[in-house]
Amino acid sequence: MSPKTMETVSRETGVRIHSNVFTDSLAKKGEQGDNYIDMIKWNVDHVVEGLSQ
Repeated sequence: MSPKTMETVSRETGVRIHSNVFTDSLAKKGEQGDNYIDMIKWNVDHVVEGLSQ
């Protein structure tokens, strides 16, 4: 999802954006989330963290 779309939804609903997650691609090589397993771990960690607040 594009950052612009997320910001629009956030602004219109009043819901804060906690973190970006990977949706349709991996991170750049050498960064966190640059393979499938790390991408899933990143997403799960950030979703859990966001729901815990």
